[in-house]
Amino acid sequence: MSGDRTALVFEGQGGDAAGIPAALDRDCPVCGEVLDEADAALGFPLSKVVFEGTPDELRQTAVAQPVLVTIGVAHARHLLSLGVLPAYLAGHSIGQYAALVIADAVDFADAVRLAARRGELMQAAVPDGVGAMVAVSGIELSEVLDACQEPRHLGVVGVACDNAPGRTVVSGTSAAVEAVVTACQDEGAVTVELPVSAPFHCELLTDAKNAFATALGDVTFRTPAISVVDNVTARPLRAGDDIPSLLSEHIVARVRFRESLELVAASGVVGEIVTCGPGHSLLKMIGKTAPGVRAVSFDRYMQERAPSSGGGH
Repeated sequence: MSGDRTALVFEGQGGDAAGIPAALDRDCPVCGEVLDEADAALGFPLSKVVFEGTPDELRQTAVAQPVLVTIGVAHARHLLSLGVLPAYLAGHSIGQYAALVIADAVDFADAVRLAARRGELMQAAVPDGVGAMVAVSGIELSEVLDACQEPRHLGVVGVACDNAPGRTVVSGTSAAVEAVVTACQDEGAVTVELPVSAPFHCELLTDAKNAFATALGDVTFRTPAISVVDNVTARPLRAGDDIPSLLSEHIVARVRFRESLELVAASGVVGEIVTCGPGHSLLKMIGKTAPGVRAVSFDRYMQERAPSSGGGH
């Protein structure tokens, strides 16, 4: 597949934290360089957390978010070093920060610091047990949105992620989310609670959104050199778009991932999507949303290249 028919899509939080240490090769020069940059930017050894942290530590939002950005950037830089020239970039939630780095819209050091601050604010915004996130599959977005209307007297609740046809995530106050889950199950949905430390992408994180806007104000952003499909608008970021404002809104807004993939697939210039980051949670979303586009994980892509590129990453 030629490079200009490739899109890179970056994993977000919520996957299997136990798989994070295997996502980077200690001996890969590109990976080592990115880890060193992350350690220097953050002022503590994130690399040690990646390889030695427990799954519980790696699931903590304040840790997981800079780790995911670091792994995503390392994978993408390795692909670029092999001659992959992506036509589109997109990320799922925190994955968008890695996309912005690869598009040269923000420096990696700034992005990883922002990811750490974002994670701290989101993790601290809601006390343990107050909120929840639940994946809902088997019914369409419109049905889940309808189910979210009834229990609002119990607290905040809404669709946090529109991941693929028939695959959404509900987020909010625990009691309200539980009521929505029951209503969705009555319609035949299958539901799974997500192992995250805060209810992302809902109004409970308004204070985090407002505080994060201050951190964003200290960072320089540039027009992306490669098309980045924004989570909030589900369209490519353009010159003149207020990226800090969108990233601030991103904390409470729905992740419009299905629409983003549909845009990439409809462009007519992408025949292959490579997912960057730990795990494979995005592959099923891509398969359901854009079945005409080949989707492959970074690891599988590297295995396929091994005979001509000389091995691993």
